[in-house]
Amino acid sequence: MAYTFKHGDRILDGYTIQRAVGRGGFGEVYYAISDGGREVALKYLRDNPQVELRGVSHCINLKSPHLVSIFDVVTNFYNSDMSAADAAKQLASEVAAAK
Repeated sequence: MAYTFKHGDRILDGYTIQRAVGRGGFGEVYYAISDGGREVALKYLRDNPQVELRGVSHCINLKSPHLVSIFDVVTNFYNSDMSAADAAKQLASEVAAAK
């Protein structure tokens, strides 16, 4: 099965896909470079995005040299101008309300 995006695609403003890295149960991961030269991994959520976003909401503020850093969360469900922290707070409150 082909990946959704290819080299050169700009799926988010400021980021250019370099290559696909892998595919898992929730979506696809891509190696990308920002317009400023920062190397990042972008995760495209295909299936069950709310489950994956719930996990992100629990991890967004964790800092460790043994963990990847989450810089931002951009989804169709949230305002893309919202900061990662605000998106995580909104997501956490929605998850709590759903329990």
